[in-house]
Amino acid sequence: MAKKVQPTAEDLQKLKSVMDAAELDFANAKLAYYNRAQYKDQPIAYEDLEKYAEIAIAANHAYQKALYGKIRITLSVARLMRE
Repeated sequence: MAKKVQPTAEDLQKLKSVMDAAELDFANAKLAYYNRAQYKDQPIAYEDLEKYAEIAIAANHAYQKALYGKIRITLSVARLMRE
């Protein structure tokens, strides 16, 4: 069995910045959706908002996996939509 390689601080920082950007994208898209405004020059439908949420969740899970070796907090699209 291969030994797990610990991510470097630089790797974790890159994953964190990707996660933060994805979460910010989702938050902005959610705000545009609720205000019936445009985000990135297009109207946001519920399906688009779901895609932003899925991207944010994937980035969060990748960061947790690298940091802890497992996913400690499982996010869901429905939970993010309610927040």
